[in-house]
Amino acid sequence: MTADQDESVQMLWSAYHASLLAESVVDGKPVDITALLTLFEEQAKSVAMIKHSMNIVSQTTNFLNSGQAIICAC
Repeated sequence: MTADQDESVQMLWSAYHASLLAESVVDGKPVDITALLTLFEEQAKSVAMIKHSMNIVSQTTNFLNSGQAIICAC
């Protein structure tokens, strides 16, 4: 069923546009059009990654708005 057939159907933006794409098939199997790669090797909950992210937030805030108070919430 498409959104055009029933106005009460709610669909995510990504799902709607994915439904408009022609399906790519190789050897009878659909081809993925996206991939998810790891951003970093450490776990996000590790102390090293938390400290690194705090440093990045601090540097970015100082660059964009020097003198602004830096607040990180987890």
